Amino acid sequence: MSDTSNLCDKFRRSFNRAIAAEICKPEIFSNPQTDFSRNRNLNLLPVISISYRADTRPISASLPQLHPSLSSASLSAISQARQKIKSSLYIGVFNRMNQGFRYLDTERFKSYRLLAVDGSELRVSPDGNDLSTYGGSKKGGKRHYFHANMLYDVLNHTCVDMVLQPGSEKNEDSAFLDLAERVEDPNVIYTVTEDTNAS
Repeated sequence: MSDTSNLCDKFRRSFNRAIAAEICKPEIFSNPQTDFSRNRNLNLLPVISISYRADTRPISASLPQLHPSLSSASLSAISQARQKIKSSLYIGVFNRMNQGFRYLDTERFKSYRLLAVDGSELRVSPDGNDLSTYGGSKKGGKRHYFHANMLYDVLNHTCVDMVLQPGSEKNEDSAFLDLAERVEDPNVIYTVTEDTNAS
């Protein structure tokens, strides 16, 4: 087995362990006592494995790699199941993976880490009467989304931290300050992408 294959296999095993550790936390569920109980038709791990948003297209087109246990489920049922899982699950997995593989990020610029900060909108479906995700979009108008503020290691090509904000609370300046405060390495040069469309 090649070095690349060995590393990929190590990543895969670590990822599965990270998910297994995070799903043991009751706080990742909207209603810990009832969400994904034994009598539910949709099981937790297959629902978590859907890593992108399903839209209104036929399910076979929307989810080409759907887990076999979900193949007969409707998009509505899957959407409702995903709404029971809080975003803290994915942030927890993200942090565990970074902690486990941080030793690989060795590239430096004259002993400094080069970290870039930028954000992306992650569109989501409305969740009942909760309007926290409804906010002004950089693409114009308003819509439901989360704003993912990413801290990216330029030389090592890895995302090292993230602040996730509901659309109505988007604030890239405060997100940058939060990210910078969490960096323990004092030898850092930050680069921030300027939004040329900002008014």
